[in-house]
Amino acid sequence: MLETIAPECVAIDVRYEFCMDGLFPEERESLGVVVDKRLREFTTGRVCARKSLLKLGIQPCPIRIGPRREPIWPQGIAGSITHCSGFCAAAVASSLELCSIGIDAEENLPLGEGVIEIIASPLERTEIRTPRGSCLHWDRLLFSAKESVFKAWYCLASQWLDFSECTIQWGPSDDLKLVGNDLFAGTFVAHLARSWPSSRDSQNRFEGRFVVGKEHLATMVTVNRSAVH
Repeated sequence: MLETIAPECVAIDVRYEFCMDGLFPEERESLGVVVDKRLREFTTGRVCARKSLLKLGIQPCPIRIGPRREPIWPQGIAGSITHCSGFCAAAVASSLELCSIGIDAEENLPLGEGVIEIIASPLERTEIRTPRGSCLHWDRLLFSAKESVFKAWYCLASQWLDFSECTIQWGPSDDLKLVGNDLFAGTFVAHLARSWPSSRDSQNRFEGRFVVGKEHLATMVTVNRSAVH
């Protein structure tokens, strides 16, 4: 899915089955005591990450956990990992081309009761109530878009954003394109309440893409090196 919306400079690996083997000792130690479900998710994410890095010519190495549980990528790499039920992926690129990547995948299902009031502004809630496609749950897509924005932001700022600090504007409805069997894609812009700490001209927006299938949906935000000092 994600490969259909990724720039050419981004290497992606996707898995639909989770695994329990493939961690470096340093990674297993940093993870600590966790339930099997968390171990499978973490392990599969690291396996995807190493497969993606190999596509850039980088040999397998430990990908440790940072202070906010973020992956610590090899020097010169920007990347992101995501997983949900039945889907795991990693996306990486040279930091000479991209200084930040954020990806998120979700099941194409409605959000739980009360979640939309937490993550969306009144305007955003109005937007997602407008029918825009029979096979897409726009509330879940909104959540995913914000998650991708937050990951891309954190790579630049080492700070978290609140849901209220990010407003998503969808591309035109006629911007949706069929990109594969039962897959269609579109665009969005995220308007932030804060500017990037390292950006030019008080930059406070991200541009993103999304792709939707019958079972899953995914979003991606990439920030070009030229956008920051």
